[in-house]
Amino acid sequence: MPISINGPLPYSSDFSAASQVNRSSERISSGERINQASDDAAGLAAASRLSQQLNGFDVASRNLADGVSLTQVADGALNQISENLQRVRELSLRAANASLNDSDRAALDAEAQQLGEANQALLENTQFNGQNLFDQENRFSFQTGPQDSDQVSVEQSNLREELENLGLGDISLRSREDAQNALDIVDDAQAAISDRASDLGALAQRFDTQFEQVQVARENTAESRSRVADADLAREISDQSAALVQEQVSTAIRGQANARQDLVLQLLS
Repeated sequence: MPISINGPLPYSSDFSAASQVNRSSERISSGERINQASDDAAGLAAASRLSQQLNGFDVASRNLADGVSLTQVADGALNQISENLQRVRELSLRAANASLNDSDRAALDAEAQQLGEANQALLENTQFNGQNLFDQENRFSFQTGPQDSDQVSVEQSNLREELENLGLGDISLRSREDAQNALDIVDDAQAAISDRASDLGALAQRFDTQFEQVQVARENTAESRSRVADADLAREISDQSAALVQEQVSTAIRGQANARQDLVLQLLS
């Protein structure tokens, strides 16, 4: 009866254990359950789509923050213009007083002209990222979400031109009549500035609301991606430990089998 001492030993369990150890190690190190398509092809496709949405929400958040910054820059300039106009109105009220002479009114007019030049500079030079906010007609479009349709568009009229048409650039306080006329012009200008400030306030509130919605949507999307792609670290560590034990036991058994083969060879020699 022939005796086989060199036949193949079963290594399939060794390979399976080593494969599980490697797979668990990869998942533990990356924190991802899916590291290649072979892990879960459908899950990988879903995780990729969710990751793309997450990136879109991140960009939208930055866009909305830019929008809020734009409204803050514009609102700050409008507040300064309004304060200057309030001072011009005070000067106009004084210049309209019959007790003042021409010299007094000339001094008041000089201050009013300086304030007018300051306002003109603000209207011409207030910019955000190189775009003038008051000296031209503008249409601002903000991408507020991951889809093409997630946009907020705002149209702005030329405020400098609007105020000039009201006569703001022609204010004079050199006579009582001029001063009285200046009061009407300043009131009309203040109304126009208040309208623009109200529009900016509504826009800023819209950005804040949209930002909160984007953050909620991002959080929900991140949770969905986590359920699809994140590794269960406790389970992976347990599986890795079990595979390591199996691998060690298999190695010990194979060592014993080799030792027995050596013993048979010694008996036959």
